[in-house]
Amino acid sequence: MQEAAKIFLPAEDQDVRPEDFQPPAKVICFQFYSMIYEGSYPPPINRCSDVWYYFGFVVCDNEYEERRLCELYSRELFGLLNLEEYGRNLGIGTRVFHNWQKHNLCTFDFWRSWEAGGLIPTFERYNPRFEKDYPHPGFPIHRLRNFLSHKASEERPAIWHLRHFLALKNTPVVAATGEIASAAREYGSHEDLDKVTEGGLREFYIQLGRREEPWNVQQKREAGNLLAFATRLLATISPRV
Repeated sequence: MQEAAKIFLPAEDQDVRPEDFQPPAKVICFQFYSMIYEGSYPPPINRCSDVWYYFGFVVCDNEYEERRLCELYSRELFGLLNLEEYGRNLGIGTRVFHNWQKHNLCTFDFWRSWEAGGLIPTFERYNPRFEKDYPHPGFPIHRLRNFLSHKASEERPAIWHLRHFLALKNTPVVAATGEIASAAREYGSHEDLDKVTEGGLREFYIQLGRREEPWNVQQKREAGNLLAFATRLLATISPRV
């Protein structure tokens, strides 16, 4: 997979093994770049790194939105022809892409923008119609813009790691690691919860995430009034929450 995408690299990187790229941000970006070139995207758990999280798939509420985000990256990095091939591979045809206008493609140097928290502005420089010609008005582009505005080295609010935890579905908190486990515990999960309570807590946060923006949830939790806030939004809440 990675060898096929190397043809798009600058001359000085052609003979370098991707795992030897420097700085580490360049390695992460090439892992992702290769996946997008092949018309795929990372799962919530990736054995090499958390690419799914790093590139904003955590802003999505479901797999449909994740596929739309994959299309967005494919369009900006490789263009319309790559998207048409992607459509054929999925069996959805190519007509959905016919109204998209061609634009300058973002080079692999996008890794610098990603590292600096400027990936969306970079896409907009290459494609002035970045948001206008995106054909999925329901996609949370504002969330993506917020998430990717952080530098790669910056810590993001715990709510994003909680969303990552929820995307892992049946993974218990005891099996989670690092910031994901810390966020899950911060939001109430712990090893002693029975399965019914843990399931109710997960469903509570999933439903809340569909009704409210992540940063608002984080703000309410920090203020200590998240449950009261959620009670006004959700029709039903498990008494175990």
